[in-house]
Amino acid sequence: MMTALDNRTLLLIAGSLYVLLPLSAWLVLRWPRQAAPMVWAAGGVVGGVGLLLIGLRGQIPDLLSYALGHPLLALGAALVAQSLRMDMERPWPWSWLAGLTLLYAACLAMSVTWWQASPMWLGVLTRAVNLSVVVLLISSAWRVGQRERSRNAKTLAGVYVVQALGIGANLLTALQGSDDIQTLAAHPVSVSVSLLTLLVALTASMAYLGLALERSVRDQLALARSQTRLQQWQSRRDALVAFDRERLMAMLADSLGHTITQPLTAALVHLQMAQRQLRAAEPDATWLRQNLDLMTGQLNRTSATVEQVRRWVRPPGSEHSRVDIAQLMQEVEQLMYQEAINRRVPIDWQALPEPLWVVGDRLQLAQALVQMLRNALQATAGSAAPLIRIGVSAGPDQIEWQVEDNGPGLPGALSAERLNSDANTMASLEGIGLFVVQSIARGHGGSLQLGRSGLGGACVTLRLPRAADSAV
Repeated sequence: MMTALDNRTLLLIAGSLYVLLPLSAWLVLRWPRQAAPMVWAAGGVVGGVGLLLIGLRGQIPDLLSYALGHPLLALGAALVAQSLRMDMERPWPWSWLAGLTLLYAACLAMSVTWWQASPMWLGVLTRAVNLSVVVLLISSAWRVGQRERSRNAKTLAGVYVVQALGIGANLLTALQGSDDIQTLAAHPVSVSVSLLTLLVALTASMAYLGLALERSVRDQLALARSQTRLQQWQSRRDALVAFDRERLMAMLADSLGHTITQPLTAALVHLQMAQRQLRAAEPDATWLRQNLDLMTGQLNRTSATVEQVRRWVRPPGSEHSRVDIAQLMQEVEQLMYQEAINRRVPIDWQALPEPLWVVGDRLQLAQALVQMLRNALQATAGSAAPLIRIGVSAGPDQIEWQVEDNGPGLPGALSAERLNSDANTMASLEGIGLFVVQSIARGHGGSLQLGRSGLGGACVTLRLPRAADSAV
């Protein structure tokens, strides 16, 4: 008859807890799905089944209790250690775990069936193996604690140290011959070790949940810091775009007077000529209509220029629609016409015989082309015979916008990737125009490429997804 605290009862209770506690913890940690907690829970379940089989010794065949129970107990501890090593991204090869477990099981099976090994020898073997596995588990838990600076991981290591001391005491008694593997209810050391196993099951589960909580809090803090950096980057990008727009508006304002005054002056001349014709004895109606048409064209040109400027000074927004690249190039050509004259830089614009459609924000795409053009204008400032060439090539799926110049070319360290990731580049405002183009390209599902031009300078290529030529 078993007493309340005999070895068999403690082993059965500990085995049940080893099965139930990891499953309960896994239900808490199962989302988001991670491999390490699943392996840890599996290790607890496997070790718990092994303890149950060991606790049923005498009531089930010895082959199950010895050759299956003890290997499952060792494998469970090894799986717990493996889960910790997976957190460190240094897991043991799974083939090793499977091979060593099968070898251990085969050795015990042959000891029980063929060799008729003594209970003392079996006790020494099983406890030596259990001690070795627990030592590996302690090492893994301690390394996790050192790496993550986790008190819970170090507590987990301390708990298994206590278990290792108990197993070591059991091993010593087995070596002295005062305790063997079949002593489930008699020797006080075995009872104490079983009680320690029960306490380890409770404490280890709490420590692992604490470790998971530490990681969750750390991940949330890292996510919050990442979101803060992203918001700062977006704010800085918006500030850079706003700054560049202001600088561009200052440059456009210098030529805006001439751009608007020229068509207005021409319209005024046509109006004065029409007035003189009307005062004539016999006004020429055909001549009057031609002058009035010319005057209307000049006024429409002025109105279009003013409307373009109005679009530029409006707060930036993103309204994607179908945009004709050919028409957009004509608008930008008119917008930058006077600045190119002031800089004395000829611009070779490629004529497009038919529309080329993309889906995007018209204002942002125009801004991208202006930035590419302004970058080329600045690059050719010191050239003896400056030249800029703007071309478009179309494929079945994308359109490439190329701006080439014969300036000194881009610095070797400057690349599209650096514009995207290097905070120092943004901080020093180096290549700010290209940074804006890079942001616009990404917002439209495109990309920016920097290279060497056939003219001898830089070649900036903006790639955009091509839209269907027919209307949607």
